[in-house]
Amino acid sequence: MSSVGKEFDMKIDILHALEDFLDAYNNHSEMVVTEAIANAIDVRSSEIDIKLYKTSDGVGVISFHNNGPPMNKQQFDDYHVIARSSKSKGSGIGFAGIGAKVYMAAWGETKITTETTDGTTSFASEMHVKNNKLKAVYLAPKIKKYGTLYQVLLKPKDFDYLEKSLKEIVVDTFSPAISSGLKIKINNEQIKPWNPEKELRMEITVNVKGKQFPAKLIVTKDDIPNNKCNIQYHVSGKVITTKKPEWIYDVKPLYMKRFHVYVNAIEISDQLNLNKTNFKQGSGTVVTPVMQEVDRRIFNILEKKGYIKDNKAPPKWESNKLTKFFEKLFKDPKYSFLNPESRGGIGPGAGRGSGGTGSGKSSSHSGTPKGGTNEGNAGGGGFSLGFADRENNNKEGWLDPSTNKLVVNIGHPLFIKYENDIQARNQRIGSVLTSVLIKNATMKKSMSPVEAFDLQTELLTLAKDEMW
Repeated sequence: MSSVGKEFDMKIDILHALEDFLDAYNNHSEMVVTEAIANAIDVRSSEIDIKLYKTSDGVGVISFHNNGPPMNKQQFDDYHVIARSSKSKGSGIGFAGIGAKVYMAAWGETKITTETTDGTTSFASEMHVKNNKLKAVYLAPKIKKYGTLYQVLLKPKDFDYLEKSLKEIVVDTFSPAISSGLKIKINNEQIKPWNPEKELRMEITVNVKGKQFPAKLIVTKDDIPNNKCNIQYHVSGKVITTKKPEWIYDVKPLYMKRFHVYVNAIEISDQLNLNKTNFKQGSGTVVTPVMQEVDRRIFNILEKKGYIKDNKAPPKWESNKLTKFFEKLFKDPKYSFLNPESRGGIGPGAGRGSGGTGSGKSSSHSGTPKGGTNEGNAGGGGFSLGFADRENNNKEGWLDPSTNKLVVNIGHPLFIKYENDIQARNQRIGSVLTSVLIKNATMKKSMSPVEAFDLQTELLTLAKDEMW
């Protein structure tokens, strides 16, 4: 019977907790590979030797030997404590102290052997599951080669998967590290990084809130796989997450499958999630602003180099961001009175039409994620944005009376003045749109000139991170 008022230590079901950690990983066999290599990188290894084989009795084995500094006695003892780590979050890839042990939750019959030596002092152990409990036993060391050996017995389906995919996993996940000098062998084969023929290679540094993010852009001579046409963020040479840029459909068709970007994200490694395959996002992090700025900088380069479609109107990815901003704004009760309640949905912009004036070109960008349009759709309410080229119209923007669509006049001298400076152009668009919205709102809600001016300043301040 429990003693009332007596303090006691709470217990934890370690195996069940490890199973919960395991759920953070999508593929258990890939997890073994990426965690082992990431751990080796974190201890500054320059060589990793991987062996994948079957024992004489048919059991699948994968082993990793790295030449990083070996563990001392205290470090080796701590290595067997779940969730205890010598690493500090933000200094590299790992931080949780569970990656080397979590496969025990994936297969109860596995045995994980670790040996570490400096050539003189050596330590070895085996970790396994027994009676639903995690067990470890110290062994007599066998290896003499400087560094650390990590070996895992694999369940049959995981071995079969790695037999087919191991090289691809290593190249896809660790090409930045291999390109920077890390040597990885798989069954004595030296692994080379992904390195397509290039027609353009540029290195830049993106600065966001005092942090620096080196980035490398390549444009290839030939088409590359779809999963490579993106922006990859890596920490210490391990690819963490892949992001399809918002402007992908603004790239000229010939080059849509010919660009790739690596971004060194070590400055936000403290925002890594548990399985190190993404970053935390939301308030309090700089992850979203970083990705937005990388998108903007890379787009600017591609545009200046002639890889972006010729279009006088802003690219779809910028217009989509602006559309989403106003849609969110109109949901705020404070600003809902500004909503023009567009009846146009996603459709063509306000062009010349019958009886119009000026040049007849028009375009429309909506908030669709891939920049698609649905010509003639008379969908329901919501914010929509169009662009019209009317050089003879002295208005910078207006509300189309037939659809309630907001239209920016890209033929106006003020737009033309700033069209080649993205930030100045977007600030101009913001001023035009907010002016039109406020002018329309004054028909429903009375406000003084000072109130209108202050409101516009307030709206532009809210929109600045989305526009410039």
